[in-house]
Amino acid sequence: MNFRKRAGFLKLRVMADDAKPIEINVGGRIFATTVGTLRFERESMLARLFDPDRGFAPLRTDSAGRPFLDRDGELFALVLNYLR
Repeated sequence: MNFRKRAGFLKLRVMADDAKPIEINVGGRIFATTVGTLRFERESMLARLFDPDRGFAPLRTDSAGRPFLDRDGELFALVLNYLR
């Protein structure tokens, strides 16, 4: 496979990952969104947490296996609405 075809494949994979639905637990409140929404502001800390190429340690998870953020869920709802 030449580089051009491979690069296209990688780009499609990233786009598919962005469309992937995800549930996250923020302060005990469960949110359903997509990875792309969480990464909308590319330079934000939230985007970096959900970008596998940034080298951050894996996120903590709750008992159901959802990513867990120890923050105020009520305020996070406002952030998520902005990103949408």
